[in-house]
Amino acid sequence: NKSWKQTDKTNIFTLKKFFSGYCLHEITPRLIEEFKASRKNEVSPARINRLLATLKCIFNKAKQWGRFFGDNPVKQVKMFKENNERTRFLEKEEVVKFLACCNETLRPIAMIALNTGMRLGEILGLKWRDVDLKRGLIYLYNTKNGEKREVPINQHAKNVLMHVEKHPNSEYIFHTSTGNQRLSIQTSFFTAIKKSGINNFRFHDLRHTFASHLVMSGIDLNTVRELLGHKTLKMTLRYSHLSQNHKKQAVDVLANKMDTFWTPSDIGEERAKHEALTSV
Repeated sequence: NKSWKQTDKTNIFTLKKFFSGYCLHEITPRLIEEFKASRKNEVSPARINRLLATLKCIFNKAKQWGRFFGDNPVKQVKMFKENNERTRFLEKEEVVKFLACCNETLRPIAMIALNTGMRLGEILGLKWRDVDLKRGLIYLYNTKNGEKREVPINQHAKNVLMHVEKHPNSEYIFHTSTGNQRLSIQTSFFTAIKKSGINNFRFHDLRHTFASHLVMSGIDLNTVRELLGHKTLKMTLRYSHLSQNHKKQAVDVLANKMDTFWTPSDIGEERAKHEALTSV
């Protein structure tokens, strides 16, 4: 499965950034715990668990090939309990603040996430042949659930894609200076988060932001389900919640509606009539 291969490639890239310079026998359970701690505030528990699973597989292969002897150190490290119901999303003001703090590499990637709901891996894996600007569609062939998906492009996403600088020797939309596929935006993302002062936020939450604001704009859940590529509606129900700002707007609408029924002066007049009648 090409999607799995891409995920493994990204995981290995992340692991190398932390464990580079260590021999296999130097990677102890304690060092792996330090790796877990370093990632805890950056990515989800599920993401860390996938990284640990990749590391565990590396050690198993090393033993199989006679490159490592001893117990697999990852077996002594406890996995995180996963909670896939997390639905953190940005309010409109936070979106503006976040995008303003993104560098030129990160901003178009974040804009695509906010306007399409695509996962980071799907965005970084995009090739120019996957995009049809004339029809306004992105074709995803390697998705999480293994099914092909067509993603509509709105005007914001179209503008982003039209202004991305193409590399003469690369088929990837988001590439490195050498034309290779960009595998990580970790450093630039957390720099932007720190600058913006936004807390408890991960890149995947841009997908939550996309879905939540669709729901708050009155888009039905089944349409949101199709846009996200969920197989069942149950997976989409987490996005049915509303932000506090949206709830405030809802009760404000009620207040405005009530103003058409009565005014404070109307209440005063009615109260005066009532007191006059009861005093007789």
